[in-house]
Parts: sequence; structure tokens; C-alpha cells
Amino acid sequence: MEGSPWPFVGFVFGMLILGQLMGGVVCGSAHAGSSHISKGDLLKNRQYRTNAELVFYVDPTGNDANACTATGTDACLTIQGALNKAPKLLRHQVTVNLAAGNYAGFTVSGFTIDPSIQRATAGILIDGVLANVVPTTGSATGTATSGSAGSGITFGVLTDTAAAWTVSDTTMLGKLLLITGGTGSGQTKMITANTDTTITIAGAFSPAPDATSTYAVQAPSAIITSAAAGIPSPIGTASGGFSSAGVQIFNNNENGTTFGVTLRNVGIATGSTAAVTVSGGQNVELLQVVSTGTGASSINQNSTGTSLTSSFAGQISASNGSVLTVTSNYIAGALAGVASLSRANVAVTTSRVTTTSAAGVPLGASQGAGITPINVYCDCTSGAGSACVSVNSGHSATPAALATHDSAASVGSISVTNCTYGISVGPRGSVVANSATSTITGNALTYAVLASWGGMVTLPATTPTITAVTAELALDNGAAVDSFTTLAATYDCIAIPTTDSKVCRL
Repeated sequence: MEGSPWPFVGFVFGMLILGQLMGGVVCGSAHAGSSHISKGDLLKNRQYRTNAELVFYVDPTGNDANACTATGTDACLTIQGALNKAPKLLRHQVTVNLAAGNYAGFTVSGFTIDPSIQRATAGILIDGVLANVVPTTGSATGTATSGSAGSGITFGVLTDTAAAWTVSDTTMLGKLLLITGGTGSGQTKMITANTDTTITIAGAFSPAPDATSTYAVQAPSAIITSAAAGIPSPIGTASGGFSSAGVQIFNNNENGTTFGVTLRNVGIATGSTAAVTVSGGQNVELLQVVSTGTGASSINQNSTGTSLTSSFAGQISASNGSVLTVTSNYIAGALAGVASLSRANVAVTTSRVTTTSAAGVPLGASQGAGITPINVYCDCTSGAGSACVSVNSGHSATPAALATHDSAASVGSISVTNCTYGISVGPRGSVVANSATSTITGNALTYAVLASWGGMVTLPATTPTITAVTAELALDNGAAVDSFTTLAATYDCIAIPTTDSKVCRL
């Protein structure tokens, strides 16, 4: 009927039903378990978490006001500027690619790998670039004439009879040898020594280079030249860096992933206390990183559960319960060495450690710490009283009053040159040579093994190789001397009861 109210009533009723349905959807978005995501939530997700892999670029010609997703003048100017553009919740990898050039130091802090997905690839990669070095004499590139793979304490060697390099060339030591073609192509190794025609690496080749192998000697061309800025505190002010390091990595939550932060193909040339500082339980990987700074240490690491696989020319130290892995390194400098302090545990394998000061200690553990050197070459440069492996309490109490051995080393094969002692164990220190194949070889050794003031050394039951020494075994600076052959044939231990110094066999 014309003018009937029913169509209007039906319309109103329909709108009320629709409103209730829409209201239910809106209200339902507030209930736990709803899959509804508001526009605001989407914006927050884009800002605070990654939704795909991100790649940023940094270049000396760039500007931090850029989006930094392209190279050259469209890149960021600083590494910190690029990191500040990354979301703090990581579900994917964030890569920061560096062009050749000099850069200010930076801090990696406050990032979390999303625990809900446990992506093995989630994390941050700071990736530099390599370039050929300029040797003092000869060329950085060429074709090998032969090579040896190396094994254990015998490191791999590449030979080029036409090379004409300067012996022990500082422009090559601690840099990288790349096999660019032929047999062994793709291998990158750290250089520990060179003659006019040979390059010795840290570790072994697999396979060894031969007459088909081309090579290049390279180093990072993206260089950190200054310390990172002060670390922002929760109230917005800036505090000083932990160790005035070029790179500071702290307070990131990796949630059990293998590596949260990776630094690769980067050089660090600062006068800071440290090249890299790692703190707060981080998982950090350092690959093909070369430190040439004048600071006291290249890594000053104060964290728990940290694993570092690095390529460093400088001192490396771990403390406060840290766990540190040092693999295939060249470590050299006035105070160069690997130090394990205050309950830390450090594993050092297939590396060369060279000190240029009598105060330098290639491999040391104290204050309840542990160190495990396996296939390590030590050069003390004739430092008086120096030792390749030094283990002691780090305390000043009267040695005879210290009843327990609270610092320890488990030693595989070590090669020693220009050191007074191969292994020196002081108050509350203990060393176990951990296999029948343990080797202590080298020159300028007064004693291969010295135990003093309560130090204890345990050697394997089968005779280890100990060569070129005045005496193999000594207690308290020569108060008693012996050889391992005599020890193994006649008794289990030699000891001085007044100081409780001992050398025993298993």
C-alpha cells in the first residue's frame, strides 16, 4: 500500500542487525586469539618488526637522510644511520653493505630476534668489501707453482717461485689470501708468515693449491677509523662506550639462534681501547676482520655465552664467565695474545700469536679461567721469562697458602719460538696436555714445562714430542729438573712438597 511504513521499518531493522554484526567484529578484535589486525597495528608492525629481508647501503658519499636502499649518493653516510632505520624486532636478516672508504664507529644494541619463529637466518650482517693490498715488493696477485695443505700444527703453504716478496712483509701479515681460480678456488685464509716466495696461512688448505691455482692477497677496504659514540641510556642521555671501541655490540636478544650479529670483511683502525666490545650475552661472529689499531686489545669481551670466530691482528680477551672461540687467526702486536680472565673459557685453534714485548703473553688464563690451545704457533720475540701458555691464579696471596688450582689449560700441539718457556704454570694453576700426540716444539726454550709455587702439569702417558730445550721439565725455576722419558719410566710425578709444585703423567 502506498505510504505504508513497513519498508522503512524493514530498512531500519536491517541496519540495526548490520550494526550489531559490525559491532561484533569490532568488539571481537579486542578478544584474545582474534586474527583481526587494525590499520594501526599494520603500521606498527612495519615500523617495529621486519616483514622481509632488508638491505641497506652505506657509502662515504651518502646521506643518513636517504632511504639508504640504493648505492652511491643514495646510500647512508654512516653505519649507525643505516642501523637506526632497521626495525628492532627481527624476523629476517638485515644486511648493511659497506662501500670502500672510512667510517665512524657504531653500536648494535636493542635488537631482538623474534622468539616465535626462531629463524636461523634472522639477525644483522655488517658486510664490507675486500681489495688487493700493495706489497712492499712483488705483486698481490699471481699463479702458484705449488702448495702444501698443512695439518695440525703444520700450517698450509702456497709457493710462487716468481713472487719476490719482502720477507715478513707487514703489508701482508694478518691480511687475507684468496684462491681465486684453479685448484682450491674459493678458499680465504689468513696470512701468518711469508718469505720471498711463500705464504703461510693459519690452518690448512683443502685442497692444497697447485700450479693451476691463482691467488690474490687482499684486505678490507671498508675501515672503521673512530670509536663509536656514547651509548644512549634509558633516560635519553649518552654514556661513554664500554671500552671506547670502534664497534660496540651489547644488549641484543638472540633467543638461542646461532649468530645474532655478524661483522665480515671490515677493517678496524682506531686508537681506542678496543676494536670490538661485546657485552651482555651476545652471539657474535667476526669473519675476515682485520684490526690494525693501536689500542690495547682488539676484542675486550665481557659477556656470557659469546662465540667469536674471528680473523684479528691484535689482542683478544674474554672475561666474566664468557665463552670465546678463536679460530684461524693471526694475532700480533706489542701486547698481543689471547687472555682468559675471571671464569671465562677460551678455545684457540689453528692460530699464530706473536708478541713484540716482553710483557706480552701469547696464551694466558688466570682468576679461575680456562684456555684450550690446539695447533697454535707462539712467537714471544725473546721476551725474558715469557711463555707460550701461562696459567696462574692472578691473586697476590702467598703461593704456598693457595690450596686449589683454580685456573686451567688443556693443551694440544703448540709450536714455540723465542719464548723462555713452552708452558708456565704458577699459583693455583693446572695444565693437562690433552692427547698422546701433544707436541711442544721450538727454539730458545729454557724449559718446555715449568711448574712453580703450587702449579701442576699433567702430561699424557705416552711420550709427547718435546724438542730444542735446555730441560724438558722444571719445578720452581730449576729447583728440580727432569725429562719426560725419565718421568714416564720411573715414577708418576715429580714434586716439591714445600710449594706443592708438580709435574705428573696420566
